[in-house]
Amino acid sequence: GILVEEVNRQILGLKITDDPANYDGQYNINEDGYLILGELKCYNHNYLWPIPLTELDVNDNMVQNPGYN
Repeated sequence: GILVEEVNRQILGLKITDDPANYDGQYNINEDGYLILGELKCYNHNYLWPIPLTELDVNDNMVQNPGYN
């Protein structure tokens, strides 16, 4: 049950500056001066996999898992 807390974070690259408070460069950096490449995101619905459409077509009473409408 800790997946969301552990996975949600920034993906960082090399250190751009030792003085991030005075950095005016073109790259996005974090408070420690590292290049921000992107983010990893996990949501509560990621604990369950989506049910394949072929399975939903076979059984009209089956519904998709939450978050995969």
